[in-house]
Amino acid sequence: MSVSAHFEQPIHPDRIAVSLTGYLAAAILCADIKAQASKRLATHQPRLHAA
Repeated sequence: MSVSAHFEQPIHPDRIAVSLTGYLAAAILCADIKAQASKRLATHQPRLHAA
């Protein structure tokens, strides 16, 4: 009985194509997440009281 293994190289794309619609959607999503994070930080800032 003979056993052999053959390993193939992984496929690497020469280029990655990104559609304009996908790029804009990602930019809007990232901007929205950033805005929500800054709102959360602004509402949780401790207030300092003068003594």
